[in-house]
Amino acid sequence: MPLMDPRSTDEQKSKKWQETLALVDRITDKLGMPVDRKIKSVVAGLMALGFKTTSSCQGHLDHGKKYPSVTIELDALPQTWGKGPPPDDITWREYCQKALSHTRPTVKRLFDLIAEFYGDRAVHHDVRIGLRGGLASLSMENSNAEMTQWLCDGGQEERLMEYQEEMLAFGEFLRKKFLQT
Repeated sequence: MPLMDPRSTDEQKSKKWQETLALVDRITDKLGMPVDRKIKSVVAGLMALGFKTTSSCQGHLDHGKKYPSVTIELDALPQTWGKGPPPDDITWREYCQKALSHTRPTVKRLFDLIAEFYGDRAVHHDVRIGLRGGLASLSMENSNAEMTQWLCDGGQEERLMEYQEEMLAFGEFLRKKFLQT
């Protein structure tokens, strides 16, 4: 999704935001399920700011991940990359370096958004949102989220709610960021 022209009016930005929310409302997974309500604002915010999301989940205790996540596709690499070994004319190291240099601007933008969000926000380190991934995509999720599987006695439910609240706050931050650009 292209970024808004910096000269756009507040009305144009608001309209574009509503169009992005409507677009997210039409997205479904392979089972025909819509984007989960508690991750929708993050998906919309990332899309409105020009990122391509490919999957998302608000986290569930009874199925799937026990924490929220959004997968972000990095800038398109040459079509042959990521589909087998690198071409014969470059080494694996050169291949990875080219891929990293190609995706670095997108990754930096994501890190900058997260850093700005946490500029004056104090939360437990497990709840903080971070990125992990590889050459083609990144997963945005709460730090140490995968460790929730080891919590018991209601700990998983409590932690999931904390994670979801943090994602909702980040979604609101993204909305405001988009409307201010």
